[in-house]
Amino acid sequence: MPTYKKDIFQELDTLARHLNEEAKLLAERIANIYYVRLKGNIETNKFGFSLADKTIAMRILKGIGSDVPLIETGEYLMAIVLDGTRVTVKEGIHRGNRKNNHRLTYEELSYILEYGRFDKSVPAFPVWRKTYEECQPIIKQMIDDFASKQLPRRRR
Repeated sequence: MPTYKKDIFQELDTLARHLNEEAKLLAERIANIYYVRLKGNIETNKFGFSLADKTIAMRILKGIGSDVPLIETGEYLMAIVLDGTRVTVKEGIHRGNRKNNHRLTYEELSYILEYGRFDKSVPAFPVWRKTYEECQPIIKQMIDDFASKQLPRRRR
């Protein structure tokens, strides 16, 4: 094999390793931005979700004065975790509703809150999806900047 080809392959291998490391850092930064924005959007009820009057009355009886959805006890908010490049909910059982001896996992609770549950009259609070849509321009710009900085210009 001629020397110039060997050098090209070594250069490509070095570039691939470098890009892999830099891409992982970028993915972690993107996940962190989404995580912070998601939790902030839940805490502030950015998308203006509202609770049914019945739910607000139940909260008042329980001594919970907040009418902000998704933060009745703060347990759900604390269950949302950043794991490297993933934003997810931790494993475990939600302490809340214990009807019919069935306790929800955080994953089940997250799904029900995001998409709703018609049979139980639980409305959807699509905060994960709306936050993702909100972050799209930022993510796209970060990826574009990464590509323009990391990928070498073609020599002519």
